[in-house]
Amino acid sequence: MALEGSIRDFGLTDIFQLIAIQKKSGVLELTSDLDNIGIYFHDGQIVRVKALKKDESILLGQLLVRSGRITAEQLRKALEIQRETMQKLGYILAANNFLGEKDLRETLHYQMLETAYKVFRWNRGHYKFSQEVVTFDPALTIPIDPEHVLMDGIRMIDEWPMIEAKIRTFDSVYARVEGIEERLKRPSRAPIDKVEAEFKAIVSRLEPKEKTEDLSEIEEEIEGRVSRSGLTEEEEIVLSLVDGRRDVHEIIDASRLGEFGACKALAGLLDKGFIQEVGRKSRPQEEKPPRRFEWLSIFGNAAFYGVLGVGLALALLLWFVRMGGIPSLFGSVSDGTILPYAAMNRLDMLRFLAETHELRTGRPPAVVEDLVKAGLARRSDIVDPWGRTIRIEPAGTGGIVLRSVGPDGTADTADDLILAGRTRMGPKGEEPGPGSAKQSLDKGDSAKDNPPPPNTGERKQ
Repeated sequence: MALEGSIRDFGLTDIFQLIAIQKKSGVLELTSDLDNIGIYFHDGQIVRVKALKKDESILLGQLLVRSGRITAEQLRKALEIQRETMQKLGYILAANNFLGEKDLRETLHYQMLETAYKVFRWNRGHYKFSQEVVTFDPALTIPIDPEHVLMDGIRMIDEWPMIEAKIRTFDSVYARVEGIEERLKRPSRAPIDKVEAEFKAIVSRLEPKEKTEDLSEIEEEIEGRVSRSGLTEEEEIVLSLVDGRRDVHEIIDASRLGEFGACKALAGLLDKGFIQEVGRKSRPQEEKPPRRFEWLSIFGNAAFYGVLGVGLALALLLWFVRMGGIPSLFGSVSDGTILPYAAMNRLDMLRFLAETHELRTGRPPAVVEDLVKAGLARRSDIVDPWGRTIRIEPAGTGGIVLRSVGPDGTADTADDLILAGRTRMGPKGEEPGPGSAKQSLDKGDSAKDNPPPPNTGERKQ
């Protein structure tokens, strides 16, 4: 039986985690007004991602040409052969020595990741997961852990607004600032010193038993990340492509760093005064890759923030094993077996937003509505899957408790879902107050001794 519904009601993060934990094989079809994308899973790993409404061969061929791996003429010949033989484009390119197997594998992997990242821009649409056998070529496919995609999204959410403030359009053309060659020859330790200072500050706050005795490997890594010119490896790659003719679209493809990596490097070069905008390219609308990241809309996407609960997912997995298995992903969503897990993801998302609220304002939210007033969440984000407002309650002097009253709608009953967390303002070592610890996923031993809801075997309906 297929799992399907609205992305707004049951988020992509929840679906990804369930598929990965249960090691399912099948196709997750995602449809919105932006695109129609299919994500293929084999034993819980992503092995293929494709835009279902577009010719996959054309997309791959264009990417290979834009990244400089093949020429436009080689692509034309390969497509002619494909029309006659119906063989896959990748096989034709390799068989005719237009492209090495390693380059093809890396390009396919890059294409999978970039397409997968697109779906996390969506805050509306429809999903459908159908369990079926999925085959793939292991010689050309690098399976992707869904958690890798989700964790990268966290970094992108955090950094993209600052990048977007500098790179306002992908039609921009950049050139090197005059005299930059002299600066490139001059060694600079400023970025290295900054990273080292940050690292030492972190180490100084650790307990003695947590400190590493030999920091040489980490220091070598710091030195390796920043060149003598003060540029990161990614910034040096992008700087080599800035020539006063390429626009951002072309730099992204030629750098092979991906949209986020290339734009982050461009923003860094602008900050350091190595490049400047000299114009904008005008190209027909149909030639423009559909790249614009709508990251600001993601801040309102409750589904995406569930990725921040990696610890929650691991704790739930251990609890599932203790309880003798995981409820079937392919039962009906309406029967209530899946909704408690979506609720726990929602609680963990709100816990993160509560910490963000405290960092911004200097105090934790008193009620969950404070997150909406601060612009951190939408009103739809602060309700559980049963449509009831989630509560934020104080716990002792150093914590908060997030509570969903569960499917029965009554507080302090067996099906309540509770997640406790410390606020940054509480005394060090202070734990959440009585009544919350036994159901908290933050509390290692207590969570083991008293597994948190949902108890799908005994839960009231």
